Amino acid sequence: MFKEINKIKVLHIFAGVGVGGGEQYLLLLADKLDKNRYEVLFVSTKQEKFLEEARRRDLEVLTVDMDSHLNPLTFLKIRSFIFKKKISIVHTHGAGASLYGRVAAKWAKVPVILTTVHNSLYDYPINKLKKCIYIFVDKLTAHFCDKIICVSNAIASDLISRTKIKPEKILTVHNGIDYENFKNVGDNSYLFREFNIDLEDRKIGIIGRLTHQKGHIYFLKAVSELIKEFPDIKCFIVGDGDLKDELIKTAKTWGILPNCIFTGNRRDVTQILSILDVFVLSSVSEGFPIVLLEAMAAGCPVVSSNVGGVPELIEDGINGVLVPSQNHESLVRAISDLLKSKNKRQDMGAAARRIVEEKFNAGKMVNKVQEIYDNLIKEKIL
Repeated sequence: MFKEINKIKVLHIFAGVGVGGGEQYLLLLADKLDKNRYEVLFVSTKQEKFLEEARRRDLEVLTVDMDSHLNPLTFLKIRSFIFKKKISIVHTHGAGASLYGRVAAKWAKVPVILTTVHNSLYDYPINKLKKCIYIFVDKLTAHFCDKIICVSNAIASDLISRTKIKPEKILTVHNGIDYENFKNVGDNSYLFREFNIDLEDRKIGIIGRLTHQKGHIYFLKAVSELIKEFPDIKCFIVGDGDLKDELIKTAKTWGILPNCIFTGNRRDVTQILSILDVFVLSSVSEGFPIVLLEAMAAGCPVVSSNVGGVPELIEDGINGVLVPSQNHESLVRAISDLLKSKNKRQDMGAAARRIVEEKFNAGKMVNKVQEIYDNLIKEKIL
């Protein structure tokens, strides 16, 4: 059907924070959508790490202001870009970007408008009044969308039950990752030299932005208990964020700083995962965390908070361990149990790797999104 029309131009709009899970999702779409059918462009805030990745792929990106204060000029810039580039599909990500993107796309009479919801608005770390405003505006502009893609069934249910979005407008497409990247990790011996650790040391890790959502404080509380049983334990805290200084101060106060390795942002997450005995996700809320998929693809046994879409990925005790959120005692028990049993770690890691390869690979995710595009194009353009 695509022989009759020119290549379809898809514009993704998001307010990036670097190259986190949401940005990886976007880059996978850019990499793996059928390039004979689709051309991908971006509108984002000015985030150097994402812009660097986009430049490496020769992708066009318009940078605009999408902060918390409404900027009328941003609507105009996006609308102008849509006209200039002859955009047929606008696909938004995140509450702020969706407000700007949906309104500008509707104003420009774009044939197809979609949104992917990566996290529940009800879990946003903002005050109650602002959250109510966000939810109201998001629900209002959701009428402009042809479809809303959710990265987990939990988010989809949330939109239907609490936000009262019509079920027929909502689709679930689970996140996926490029599994091939984890088959041949390559040399990781440099990490032992860089961080002055031994092969025999117990190694656990957490990867993500240093924000309240990721629950690092519960991870550190767990470490303060685990250190009594495993004095040689080394704890990788990978990522950066507003809480970095506070978390380092807390680790020092609790006497665990010598066992904690605050790495900052890293480009070698795959190598770090390959040396961990246990990966920990202590989040207070999640959509469908890509970092958890990465840990599982690396064959690393995982202990995760039972939040959001996580139980759609982890079968407790089989391919990972689920624990109650904001409960460091449960983290301690689960991590300790795994550190004591190499066989259990190996079996769980192998099961985790299998499910990611079979169900949550990038190809499946991109094919489902492309199928949604295809159907909407057939319905609204052809």
